[in-house]
Amino acid sequence: MPIYRDQFPYTVVPTPRLYRYPEYWWQMRRLQRAITGQVVFAVKATPQTVRVALREKRRRGTPVVVCLDEWDGGPMAQRTSAERRALWRKHWMHPLEGIYYPAVERLLPQADLIVSTSTFLQRKFGGIVVRMGADTDRFQPVPSAEKTAIRASLGLGPEHRVIVFGGVVRPHKGVETILEAVRLAADPLLRLLVIGPLTDTLSEFTRGPVGSQMITAGPKPADEMPRWLGAGDLVVLPMTTDLLAQSQVPCKVFEAMAMGLPVIAGAVSDLPDIVSGAGAIFAPGDAVALQAEIQTLFSDSSRLAALGRAARQKCIQKYSFSIMAQELISAINALN
Repeated sequence: MPIYRDQFPYTVVPTPRLYRYPEYWWQMRRLQRAITGQVVFAVKATPQTVRVALREKRRRGTPVVVCLDEWDGGPMAQRTSAERRALWRKHWMHPLEGIYYPAVERLLPQADLIVSTSTFLQRKFGGIVVRMGADTDRFQPVPSAEKTAIRASLGLGPEHRVIVFGGVVRPHKGVETILEAVRLAADPLLRLLVIGPLTDTLSEFTRGPVGSQMITAGPKPADEMPRWLGAGDLVVLPMTTDLLAQSQVPCKVFEAMAMGLPVIAGAVSDLPDIVSGAGAIFAPGDAVALQAEIQTLFSDSSRLAALGRAARQKCIQKYSFSIMAQELISAINALN
């Protein structure tokens, strides 16, 4: 994936037939042969991660840590029995499909440690919570001259009030709530900057009533994210109340805080606690409440700036990479 290119050393293991039985099993062996090290991290509870890691544990006793950033089996759990049966008939030969996620989740007790990014996941699967956090050295407030230049490259002037949403625009993210809040505000200087891929959902939004107040910057490499976030005045993370959203804590909340940007977030998952003192919370889906919070912050520039400073300070003290690393290393050392 381009976003991870050159970010850290890794080995690419070609597995073009992993998606289908029976090739899945010998492709899994290819993955397993590439594993080295004293601890195996399985990222997400999926058939190509947890099963490979546990096979290696059985082979040489290597401790397995499973890292969860959302409830991958949530969408399947919400389907009716009839829908699940229909999916089984269609996809039983495809071992990476969501129909197999519940079976993988039943294997999680065999892991030595579960590391989750939200208390929802911790309550469901056990283990500990370690936030994604942010690199507070890389993500930090941009100088005013640089902010002006970034805005100019996007067709924005210093007079614009810029809300940033970073990430993939999908239905459970609640971006439609931001758009409705922008419509209700009826402020011609208000802009929504979306940093992420142009999905079908996002394309549809650009053709909507406030499409002219949207700016789509497209996906950006990880090392460029601070620059693009720096174009904003505040970040909105609306979310929704579905199971997938309840299990997540978006990494963008920490990046925004590290940048010194206030965050307005939907009261979902752990966001109320994380954002406390660094922004505002509103009921998910309540565009009227969101619009009120946006206008309140933009009408008081001194409070907006103070919340931004508080957000960065809180991120440094509680959610920086160095703090998160200490927590993770302590948990791993306890396995020995």
